[in-house]
Amino acid sequence: MSAESTPTRIIFPQSTLYGWNPLSFEPANEVIKTSFYSGDIHRHLMNAIAFSFKEQSKEYIEKKQNLISLTTRVDRYAAFFIPGGDFDSVLGLAISMLPGFICDDVRDRSSEDKTTNHLMTDALLRIPKLVNEHWQRNGKTVVDREQTALEVVEEYGMTGSAEIDGFSRLLALGAIFARTKAGNDATYGWYVEEWIRWASQPYSIRDRHLAGVSEQELLDHRLENSGTQAAISQSIVFSGISVSRESIHHPLHQILLDTQALHIVLLNDIFSYDREKGMVGAVENLVEYWRLFHTPGQNLDQTIDHTIQRVNEYMEEFLKAWKVAQTMDEEMKLLAMTSARHMFGNIAWSMEAPRYSRQKFVTEAILLK
Repeated sequence: MSAESTPTRIIFPQSTLYGWNPLSFEPANEVIKTSFYSGDIHRHLMNAIAFSFKEQSKEYIEKKQNLISLTTRVDRYAAFFIPGGDFDSVLGLAISMLPGFICDDVRDRSSEDKTTNHLMTDALLRIPKLVNEHWQRNGKTVVDREQTALEVVEEYGMTGSAEIDGFSRLLALGAIFARTKAGNDATYGWYVEEWIRWASQPYSIRDRHLAGVSEQELLDHRLENSGTQAAISQSIVFSGISVSRESIHHPLHQILLDTQALHIVLLNDIFSYDREKGMVGAVENLVEYWRLFHTPGQNLDQTIDHTIQRVNEYMEEFLKAWKVAQTMDEEMKLLAMTSARHMFGNIAWSMEAPRYSRQKFVTEAILLK
């Protein structure tokens, strides 16, 4: 991009997608909005962390609470991303998302944490399934969520590590919320499948020099690594809506999932560029990857312009699939709306997440149509 060129704008089709504005996006209903702004969700979220990591020191628990509260604002994330529900829906979604953030943080540490990563991955693969089995055995009822979480983790097997056992309890607690809120078995099954898919993703790409990794390979890796499809399955399950397996696994829905995910990934890489550029593995950030290996002179402005062009391409692909979905049944319309909500909610959440630093840039780059 030359000095005279006009920077590419980030296009949001407000007029097509429900009249939404990513810069003034709100929770889906008044119950969610009120419960969020009152601070009740945040307080319950902090209590869930204290319950789960109860063997840890007070300092450890406060550190974990601060990590979640100050860097991710996961309570806000849940309020923006869920398409409907009540207080327990948003609280459950927020709790359910915490293990993903914690596990992701461990994966970004040095190799000395391979054992911790392995144990957390095993819990992700097994505990949501165990919750379903426990729920079935007990007449599809849960009297006390925390007590049930303790029972599930005992059945899973205590490791003796306060960090891992706390992580397992938090994961079980979120899954218990999900199982009791799920509209049907298909949506909870999808929730379990997406946890397994995210936990099973290979990280072999990190052992390679990124100069030898193709753009498509990196996009495929980030599509799995981002967890956005898992987040959508959670948004649906906590809303309490019944959706058939046929709709969940419909090819059109997969296009919606893939395009919204890549849209979110690329915008997050712009938001988080300043934070990530000096970190180990920074070239997994697609902005940095394109700057180092595909931009003449490694010019950052040109790279960000290229990234925004790709963001707009994914939005165009999403809109094509979204328009087809509007000719289909109510289930597909709901799934399409939920994916759209994630793209808009991602901007609204990112504007408030302290882990990011390019809010002003993105605000000025957005073009509503």
